[in-house]
Amino acid sequence: MTNSMTLTLNLDVDELMTGFIPKVVREFMRHVNTSAQFQGTEMSLVVAISGREYSYVLKDGENLTAREGGLDAPMVRVALTLEDMEKLILMKNIDLFMGMPSDSVAQASKKRAAVEVVKGMVGLELTNDDGGVSKISVILNNVREPQAVFKLSMEHARQMMAGKMNPVSMFMSGQLKIEGDIGFAMALQPLFT
Repeated sequence: MTNSMTLTLNLDVDELMTGFIPKVVREFMRHVNTSAQFQGTEMSLVVAISGREYSYVLKDGENLTAREGGLDAPMVRVALTLEDMEKLILMKNIDLFMGMPSDSVAQASKKRAAVEVVKGMVGLELTNDDGGVSKISVILNNVREPQAVFKLSMEHARQMMAGKMNPVSMFMSGQLKIEGDIGFAMALQPLFT
């Protein structure tokens, strides 16, 4: 007989997006000391879940504000359905959902720099363990063109975000399929390594 424990969180979406997730992100930032690396920077994110928007602004790597509602021109805009979000926030997918793989400060800095300059729209089509497909749209720097769609399994996405798989190798082996502007897709590589 195994002795295991299960943790169940009972949060509504508003509480999750404006309370729980920002609290976890703030703790993570303190833990890895992001303030020194990101002094003088500002990053903005809007997450739309079935049309309901939540905004995040991070200043100087330590001051995170989270609120319900959108922003005019965020650096990154993510859109997904509530059903797809529920699949993504399973505990085994939580790092992928929160965008917090175990990056070093230097890796995080490279990703931030890439987000600042890359413009376009990325579609993610992640095949879940149950065979269903979760679709996520990401708009970078308020620009919808060029576009690329990445198709891969949730398991491969977890491994890629954890740095265990290289997106170029995954593409060459067929584990990652890309539709649309391949040049734009290649410019996104720093975000996934």
